[in-house]
Amino acid sequence: MAARIGIVGAGNIGQVHAQAANWAGSTVVAICDVDLAKAEALAAKSENTVALASVKDLLARDDVDAIVVAVPNHAHMDVAIAALAAGRDVLLEKPMAMSVDECERILGAINQSNRLLQMGFVCRFAPAAQAARRLVEVGALGDSYHAKGFMYRRRGIPGLGKWFTTKS
Repeated sequence: MAARIGIVGAGNIGQVHAQAANWAGSTVVAICDVDLAKAEALAAKSENTVALASVKDLLARDDVDAIVVAVPNHAHMDVAIAALAAGRDVLLEKPMAMSVDECERILGAINQSNRLLQMGFVCRFAPAAQAARRLVEVGALGDSYHAKGFMYRRRGIPGLGKWFTTKS
């Protein structure tokens, strides 16, 4: 059975995750954003997806298996812990949280809930990473037993000077 996904955050990265979930064969059941109009606009791109303005309402649904946390960094901890406490697996966008203490609180919630949490550094699906994987799979590099990769971002710093690049 395909995963039934709830996305918290209908901004740019929430839109990316909604598209990726659909490509992967998962169902985006609900999208939540404090700006309900944004949630409605994103929900309209998928069949049978509802828009909500409250994380509490999203987590109260019994048709959501996993939550994607795609909100501003300062809200990562609260949403991740609430989703884990509600018995959902979580895909948490990077950075994990705003401090080591917040990260430890999330780790504690994982241990208490016995649910899964994956960090959203998903470069493994980038075209360059997929090309490297194909080279290994067909044996073009011989018998591979170790690999080391580097990433260079040519598009600059995302959102330079806006919320994404300010510590708070």
